[in-house]
Amino acid sequence: MTSDQLNRSRANTPPGARGHFFLLLLFIAALGGVLRVYHLNARSLWLDEGFAVSFASRSILGIVTNTTETSPPLYFLLLHAWTSLFGTSEVALRALSVLFAVAAIVCTGLLGFCLCDRRTGLVAALLMAVMVFPIHYAREVRPYSVYLVLTLGSFYFCLKGLQDNRGRDWLGYLVFTVALSYTHNYWLFSVLGQNLYVLFFSGTRRPVLMRWLGLQAGVILCFSPWVIPLINQAAKEARGPWITRPEVTDLANAIRSYVAFLIHPLILWGYVILAALGAVPLTTPKRGQPVEATQAGQGSERWRLHLGAAQRSSFLLLWLVCPILVPFYLSQFLNPPIFVPRYSIGSIPALYLLLASGVWRVPTIFLRGLVIGAIALVSTASLQHYYFTSRGEARRNAEYYYAFPAESWRELVASLSQQVKPADVVVVSPEWSVPPFAYYAKDAIHYHGLPAVLKAEDRARLIASLDTITRGKERLWLVLRWDRRIRQAHSSGIEEQSIVEFLSRRYQPFDVGSSAKPGRAPALLLFHLTRPRHLTSRDSYIPWEDEASCGVRR
Repeated sequence: MTSDQLNRSRANTPPGARGHFFLLLLFIAALGGVLRVYHLNARSLWLDEGFAVSFASRSILGIVTNTTETSPPLYFLLLHAWTSLFGTSEVALRALSVLFAVAAIVCTGLLGFCLCDRRTGLVAALLMAVMVFPIHYAREVRPYSVYLVLTLGSFYFCLKGLQDNRGRDWLGYLVFTVALSYTHNYWLFSVLGQNLYVLFFSGTRRPVLMRWLGLQAGVILCFSPWVIPLINQAAKEARGPWITRPEVTDLANAIRSYVAFLIHPLILWGYVILAALGAVPLTTPKRGQPVEATQAGQGSERWRLHLGAAQRSSFLLLWLVCPILVPFYLSQFLNPPIFVPRYSIGSIPALYLLLASGVWRVPTIFLRGLVIGAIALVSTASLQHYYFTSRGEARRNAEYYYAFPAESWRELVASLSQQVKPADVVVVSPEWSVPPFAYYAKDAIHYHGLPAVLKAEDRARLIASLDTITRGKERLWLVLRWDRRIRQAHSSGIEEQSIVEFLSRRYQPFDVGSSAKPGRAPALLLFHLTRPRHLTSRDSYIPWEDEASCGVRR
């Protein structure tokens, strides 16, 4: 059956079949919800989540005017309202993301139904429900789930407006796209894909093209108040970059993380072939051919998207590759780079729709069953890795950071609160890593923030600060979140010195047992203030350890 015949046959879909589709879609959404709330508070908040809680606790004006966060303010405004109703427990904070993530499953299924057919929509929704990548970022206090739903809405109304050229569809596009622009800065790459699609397939439809250009001007106008804060954020990132320049292997591992977690790299090729099979058009319309007019219908038919096969494939491919390949390419020249795999989460519905289309294009029922079984097996193994494999083991088995970040702030603060004494002073370093520590410490532990990387001109000022905060104290606890710059300073010590080495040269350290391995987990170190030392050699170096744990050996 050709794509055109399939589109015509959908208008005759029996109402009972549509009812079964919606029941199955709700069941898939419920399954995805269970996977997202399972052990929702098993991990403590990590650095970025701590930042989100800190920003959302400000006033509305404080959120809107904040430029220290690298994302626009919409999600933090939503979180501000959410926490005022449900509190700031770990479960309550993450529940907002879970809610939008379940909505993303439903939206993916509906988009597959409107764009292709019922079974493609169901398989795409199932992939969204069980894949580890969207599950993980549905369990974070970050804007990714909101970003995902808004991206789905923007792309749907983009096609619906191009198809019917009705004002209400264009209004829906404007609302979703403006909201998307105030949720994450990668919205630019998604809208780039939309504009390339319009240029290629609707360039000869002058009324539609003019309305589209007017809408793009409206989006830019609505986003313009955030341009200056965006420039300020970019300037701060340039002063303290944390993103490394990506290589081709990083790109491959990022795509690998979108479909399965810690699988053998060769398995990725199976997903690539399946997505390519789903992207092959059955018919090839001429350049500039207009989108088919929709037959007037009732109920759900009015939401359908009637596209030619080449149009549908091009639309999904542009949606998929622009938010991934464009920032990857730009990162080869920009300083700092901008490619971060999780930022491209808005493109994964297109990937799952291509995979779902590919499943139903496998030629025989037997081979199709093998493909579905293989996907189910890999997905089950990925879920088992994600929920039940320790983070330390996961990192050792992964070539890229897509072994998702986990930081033991809750455990560290609990350990510290049991061991800290009145004559102790607690220092958190770097200063910008305070939010997750403060979330768990609350008012129980008094602490000070100090820089973690010291230049020669900073050391005199740090000595004065230490003399002030350690006066009358016996021990100093250092809560340290290792990052790339700290590790480099710790290993070189030529132009810059790490706070660990600085303190180790001045005070006698305890035997340290901590998460001092290079990574994202915080470390807990303890120094005697009553036993000063003046070292000239590098024997104060504290070796890395393999396993992450908190506390101090006694």
